[in-house]
Amino acid sequence: MPFTTHNKHSQIPGYLQSVLDAVSAPVIILTPDFKLISANKTASPLLAASFNEKDQTCLCHKILFDFDLPCSAQDLPCPLQDVLATKEEATAVRKIDTAHDKTRWLEIKAQPLFDEAGDIVQIIETISDITHHKEMTTALMRFSRGQEDFFLASQKISTNSDLRKLYRHIVSHAKELLQIDFSTLMLFSEDKRCLVLRDTVGFPETTINTFVVMEGQGLATYVAKTKKPDTVLDFQTETRFEVPQLVTERNIRSAICVPMNIAGEIMGVLVGHTLQQRTFSDQEITLYYNLANQAAMALHSAQTLKDLRESEDRYHDLFENSLDIIQMVDGDGRILYTNKAWKNALGYSDDEISQMSAFDIIHPDSRSHCQVLFGQLCRGEKVDLMVTNFVAKNGRSIPVEGHINANIKDGKLVSTRGIFRDVTDRKVFEDKLHAISITDELTGLLNRRGFFTLAEKQLAISGRTGSNLYLLYADLDNMKLINDQQGHKVGDQALKDTARLLREIFRDGDILARVGGDEFTVLLTTIAEDQNEQSVLTRFDRKLAELNNQKNRSFELLISTGIVKQKGKSPCLLEDLMSRADHLMYENKRQRKQMQQDTSSILPS
Repeated sequence: MPFTTHNKHSQIPGYLQSVLDAVSAPVIILTPDFKLISANKTASPLLAASFNEKDQTCLCHKILFDFDLPCSAQDLPCPLQDVLATKEEATAVRKIDTAHDKTRWLEIKAQPLFDEAGDIVQIIETISDITHHKEMTTALMRFSRGQEDFFLASQKISTNSDLRKLYRHIVSHAKELLQIDFSTLMLFSEDKRCLVLRDTVGFPETTINTFVVMEGQGLATYVAKTKKPDTVLDFQTETRFEVPQLVTERNIRSAICVPMNIAGEIMGVLVGHTLQQRTFSDQEITLYYNLANQAAMALHSAQTLKDLRESEDRYHDLFENSLDIIQMVDGDGRILYTNKAWKNALGYSDDEISQMSAFDIIHPDSRSHCQVLFGQLCRGEKVDLMVTNFVAKNGRSIPVEGHINANIKDGKLVSTRGIFRDVTDRKVFEDKLHAISITDELTGLLNRRGFFTLAEKQLAISGRTGSNLYLLYADLDNMKLINDQQGHKVGDQALKDTARLLREIFRDGDILARVGGDEFTVLLTTIAEDQNEQSVLTRFDRKLAELNNQKNRSFELLISTGIVKQKGKSPCLLEDLMSRADHLMYENKRQRKQMQQDTSSILPS
């Protein structure tokens, strides 16, 4: 899909510029009237010395070749004219005479980019310096009997950028060049662990993309490892590697294999097999090797264009369909690009956006902060996380957080790219999730995790301010009896009654929790001057008695308690405080049992 920008011909998205700069081949982007929009870093050395990037009227023939007249006016091949005439990609090979009577050969591939109406809005040119290959071709033509076949094969291969058609051209011309019975192209897999058969003439079509050889299998992996051309005179006597069954079952006798080299990297091999025993001459090996390298360059160029198109599509699809709010802003703050999520969230139209500044959508309370961050970006400083509020067209404030990076050229801010997320729903969800994670579902009190989280903070505050705290530990004595005799539903009600009792006894600022099955704890944070441990327990017992004396109760709550005092500014761990209160609670439980036993012993039987 084509990109849509607010400045249709004079601007490309920053992310596409990043993709261009990452491409190893020289790439320039032109308008349909041949004006330069952008060039990647690799293309810079190819630009004419007279080219001035500030001159917006410079045409491509002036930029690349320093010609005053268009190429077509000089009867020179022009791929841009071909693209405009056919709306399809085109290729031209150009001879350039440089200083010191040196000649350079450039292969120029032109690829059209269309808008939504199907009109060409930009043209991508990929430029390859094929001087070395041209020189080798010329030299070989002078002394090789196969010079004409090699030249024709090289030309057809190098002018095709469709990978599947290119594969077939390579194996077909390789077969014709040496008059061999089987011609096969094998390329490394993405993980470089094996060679995959990508096309063949002679072997079954079913082997394409399915036949794979690992290291040690076949002449192909042997050549890929040594990085040197090699041959097999007779597979029946071959011992350097395992001969694949694909070869032996067809009674193949001889083979030639050469590596495909691009920028020092082996991308694959070209393999030829013969049914009759054959010795390949040095001239034939040289021809075959140079054809393979020509093919490697053509594959690399085709893959570059394919990757560029796929990158454009991926970025467009990624940005347009992202749930995140994405925008690109120029160095003056004007909005250049926004995705669907941005428009849906803020409600502005394309026409409105084209007239807006990035600061128009920032909430007034956040503008000064954002201006500081924008200044940091202008100075080349990194901004890790931006938290702000956008304002939608309807006035709704949208809390967002995200990241911004800057495109700086020659010390000047060219543009910024921001990816933000509306965090309104997330914050609501996080609050609910946090409440669930620290709350006991049955009683509505804090659970053990929630109690420790808040109580430890309160202990820290007490240590700083010197305020005293009390910690109460409570345990239901007859919980098992209630469950056994009246069922777990009544047992659950006993736990709820205990929670309600604690809420009635203690203040809102106190921290109440169910920390175990039938265990409860309270951290008293607001202490009256006349309050002490005994007064707290007395009030607790009184309220418990009132609860048990209510009419129509089917069970009695029996609760043992223990309470300890924590003096302010006295260091203490929460676990230690709870342990002390728990010990006193069990002592209270023991005394209650002893009292019940004593009472039972003096009652008449």
